[in-house]
Amino acid sequence: NIPLPKWVSEIGESESSIFFTDRSGQHYKECLSLAVDNLPVLNGKTPVQVYQSFCESFKSSFSPFMESTITGISMGLGPDGELRYPSHHELPSNRKTQGVGEFQCYDQNMLSLLKQHAESSGNPLWGLGGPHDVPTYDQSPYTSSFFKDGGSWE
Repeated sequence: NIPLPKWVSEIGESESSIFFTDRSGQHYKECLSLAVDNLPVLNGKTPVQVYQSFCESFKSSFSPFMESTITGISMGLGPDGELRYPSHHELPSNRKTQGVGEFQCYDQNMLSLLKQHAESSGNPLWGLGGPHDVPTYDQSPYTSSFFKDGGSWE
């Protein structure tokens, strides 16, 4: 259980659009939406700038110990060292995923990027919202037409 820093979570309480959001409007508050990477949503800084500042501070603070006490550093982008994309908000009590999950692309920043890309690609109708014909959290991929051959994923 490695939560976001408290100050980031506090910003998210008033600016929930920094979090991934499913189609029902539920926010995933354990990581920031990829759509805010380059937006100044963290007290005037972008998440990328904050991460860079952290790395620079670490290097500055621990440089006397590099190559002697500290012989290697592993850095990750998530609590288990991975970049996370949360297709499930919570696992069932048996800890096994029970379906395909849902796209987490409905926060205002993701939808804005989608609209911009759709318009610049000459397909403005694609930018009206996230996928409409996808399975829900507990369904298999083929319970809707989205993932089938010829489905709207194409």
